[in-house]
Amino acid sequence: MKSSTVAYQAKPAGYDDYLATLAVRWLADEKAVASTNGDDVQALNERFGTSRFNPANHFSKPISKRTKAKIHEAFTARGIPLDMAGINSMSDVRRAAKAAQAVAQAGSRSFGGIGTRTDNQLLSGRAAFAIMKHHAHDSIIVPVDGSRVWLRLDALEEFVRRAGLVAGGCTGEGNFSDISSIVDIGGLLPEADSPDFDPLAAVEIGGLLPSAGILQSSELEVGSVSPQSDKVVDAQAEPSFKERVAALVAAQPQSTTYTHDPDTDPLTL
Repeated sequence: MKSSTVAYQAKPAGYDDYLATLAVRWLADEKAVASTNGDDVQALNERFGTSRFNPANHFSKPISKRTKAKIHEAFTARGIPLDMAGINSMSDVRRAAKAAQAVAQAGSRSFGGIGTRTDNQLLSGRAAFAIMKHHAHDSIIVPVDGSRVWLRLDALEEFVRRAGLVAGGCTGEGNFSDISSIVDIGGLLPEADSPDFDPLAAVEIGGLLPSAGILQSSELEVGSVSPQSDKVVDAQAEPSFKERVAALVAAQPQSTTYTHDPDTDPLTL
């Protein structure tokens, strides 16, 4: 019986994840995918503080099943098919990334000045995202604190424009004419900790309450008399908070006081 023993040095922790991240960078960045194997392997050595990986041939060597699985997952998450039957090394992964970029560029269009998109992929910076329909809107999934959050592309594009991140948007240097819609809601809401907020005078709840017998301020004219008093109402002076509370109390139905009698049936009261 003959036997042979093969010994190898284990890859450093995070090696597979690094290669998967590199594959994503190749998908999203033309300059990254155009770099040489030697340059990328040198960067790999620097990342892990070693010189064990040979820049001349390391990316031509077979990659592990674990590395393949992570790279396949990275491609799939961005809506890019990857036939793993032809993927044996990082050089093969680079060729697949170049092919995917060529297909994407053929049908790509500018997106908000921060990247390009096709019907099924958004490329921005070094990131690539699969575009999917969510409630009938083109959306992407963004990881946030361990959760997957849907982000509508039309909302993202509008935010970028209003934030002035692209030409033609608000510059943040005094040009606020384009952000008036922000105060449509927020401008009418009181500060949460405002000690001077008067809920009876809030415009959002219809001003004063007519159901309590108090006219709304828009119904009062100069020289008119309030039905609750003989005072002439001054349209320029709103009733005080104390006066409005007193009016509300007075408008409530008066309760009847009953003398307690143990022989009285309470249902006859």
